[in-house]
Amino acid sequence: ISRLNTLSLRMLLMTDLRSSQTSFESPPVYETALAIQFEELTKFRAIHFGRFHQTVRDQFPESEDHGRTEPINETFPTVPRQLRLQLVEKKHGPERVWFRDRVDGSLLLQLQPDRFGLNWRRVEGSGAYPSFEQNGEMFLERFARFQQFCDDEGIGPLNPDWVEVVYVNHIVPFEGETAVDCFGTIFEGLNWGLSDQWLSSPELVTFNRVFPIGDQQGRLFAEAGVARGSQSREIVLMKMTARVMHKSGSQLAESLQLAHNFVTNGFVSLTTDAARQERWGQAQ
Repeated sequence: ISRLNTLSLRMLLMTDLRSSQTSFESPPVYETALAIQFEELTKFRAIHFGRFHQTVRDQFPESEDHGRTEPINETFPTVPRQLRLQLVEKKHGPERVWFRDRVDGSLLLQLQPDRFGLNWRRVEGSGAYPSFEQNGEMFLERFARFQQFCDDEGIGPLNPDWVEVVYVNHIVPFEGETAVDCFGTIFEGLNWGLSDQWLSSPELVTFNRVFPIGDQQGRLFAEAGVARGSQSREIVLMKMTARVMHKSGSQLAESLQLAHNFVTNGFVSLTTDAARQERWGQAQ
C-alpha cells in the first residue's frame, strides 16, 4: 500500500481504548482475540490474500490456510443454543488465512472475506499479555490499512456490522487441589453441597451462561470446564466472548471498547473475591 488513509485511521482511533480498571499480578489470560465482521466482500478472490500479505510481511511473515469461521448472527430476543463458533470447511473460493508474527509467534492476523481479526496467545518467553490499549490500537490501525487495501484493489467498501472480543483463561489449581475442586471455589454462587451427601463431588463440571449487552446491543457468553493444560495437568478453561452489534455511523473503537468492558467486568462479576485476590493477585 503506497499510502494510508489518515482520515480513516483517525476516525477509527477517535475514541481512546482503555484497559479494565481491575488489574492482577498474575492474570490467568492465555489468549485474546479481537475481530471485526463486515459485509461479505463479493469481489474478494484468493489472490487478494497474497496481495494483502505483502503489506504486512514486515511484522507477519508466516501464513497458514484455514477453514472459514461461521459469521456472527445474533438474533433478538432468541438466545442461540450453540455457544461456540464452528469452522465450516468449504470446497471452493477463498477461505481464511492466518498471518503470524516473526518475533515469537504469539501474534497473528486473521483474514477472510467477511472478517478481520488479531489474536494473541501466550507462548514460552512471550511474557505478560499485551494491554487492551496496545493490541486494540494495533488492531484498529491494521484494519484501517486493510480498509485502504480494499479501496486500492477496488474490492470495497467495508461495512462493519459486528465486533467480537474473546478472552481465554487457563486457571491452574493450587498444589494438591483438583481442577473440579478449583472450579467449585472460583465462581460466585457455586458449591458442591448436596441435600443428603449420598453423592460425592462430581468428576466433570461445566459452566455456560449468556448475558445481554445493553438494549439488544449484543451478548456476552461465559463458558468454563475442565481441560488438559501444559504437561497434561488438568486446569479450568474459562472463555469469555462478547459480541457487539456495530451500527453505521458509530465509531469502531467504541464498539470494541464496549465488548472489552463486558468481557473484563464480566470476569470479575462471575469470580469470587477470594479467587481474584489469592490466585491472581488482584490489586486492592
